[in-house]
Amino acid sequence: MIGLDILIILIFSFNNHLNQLILLALFVFVISFVFYIGPLLFLFFNYYKENKDVKLLISNDSSADSSGSNEDSIIELSQSNILKIEKHLSYPSYDERMHWFFWDELFYYKIRFEDSTEVYVSCLLCDSLEVHFQNVPFEKVKRWFPSI
Repeated sequence: MIGLDILIILIFSFNNHLNQLILLALFVFVISFVFYIGPLLFLFFNYYKENKDVKLLISNDSSADSSGSNEDSIIELSQSNILKIEKHLSYPSYDERMHWFFWDELFYYKIRFEDSTEVYVSCLLCDSLEVHFQNVPFEKVKRWFPSI
């Protein structure tokens, strides 16, 4: 995408049309921001807001108490009280296809406990819960835009 943009700008710049060059550069910047950088920044700050100042403690002890409150700054997870973990992915990530947008690699987990509480863990906090909770049922969820 960027190579094509540079080629178009170079073609117009050789014709000495400065007004068209400035208009084209502004158009390319606006389109790039709206379709690529803007959604990426939105998801990043969405995930950051959800998991800001949160510490994730993963316990292998089945008798450990699992609590999941985002008001706390510590989320303690053990396999004993987790009902299900959902992994929310974009369409290309869900289908394991090539990623077209920057945000296709971003995802989050929705952890449901037996006491009906839910906790969100973004990929910025932990990107491999499957490794730690192999005995807990995982469900992949396909989302167009995986915001929390």
